[in-house]
Amino acid sequence: MKKVKYESINTYVQCYCEREQTILLGWGIMLYANILTLICCLGVSILFLVSVPIGLYSFIFPGFIAVFAFLFWWSYRECFKDMISAGHSHACSKKVALKAMWRQSLYSRYVIDVDPVEVDPQGDYGTPAVGLWFATILVNTIFLVQYAYETSVSVVYPVLFTLSMIASTILLVRVKHMRVFVTILCILNIFTSGMMLTFYLLALLVKPG
Repeated sequence: MKKVKYESINTYVQCYCEREQTILLGWGIMLYANILTLICCLGVSILFLVSVPIGLYSFIFPGFIAVFAFLFWWSYRECFKDMISAGHSHACSKKVALKAMWRQSLYSRYVIDVDPVEVDPQGDYGTPAVGLWFATILVNTIFLVQYAYETSVSVVYPVLFTLSMIASTILLVRVKHMRVFVTILCILNIFTSGMMLTFYLLALLVKPG
């Protein structure tokens, strides 16, 4: 079965057996977050093992990897058991559990047999909201670094700050029944972009000459 064509902050798939149920796997972004975290832990682990004498500190990051491995195994086992209990085949349960395992976090959970429209009434606005949030964080971070270490900053920044605030405001106004999580992201975009724009204007006022 193909991935369900429904755009939101969550990821959905249709099961692989005759039950043909839709499964909420969890937040789509968690797949990349978990992979990135594992890569970072692995890289730092190698660095520590090479540069730090064997001791307690050299096992900190390998310990993180072991914890992640255990959490992945636990998530897989629980999802597999729930899929079997819901009447899905062994092969179907295994495939869904493997997919759900990579998207688990404290607030990201799989749900068996759901209607995406009921779970995510904001529909297509979920992914743009999360994408806009990450873009805003990236722009703000780059601006802060340049603002802190250089005497001048690019004139592109106020345009980007303004676009972020406008886009976030449009999402807040147009999206009905928006989930609290997405609402918070939009508000954060407006607040942080407004704050960065204020810093930019202050930098112009105090600029020598």
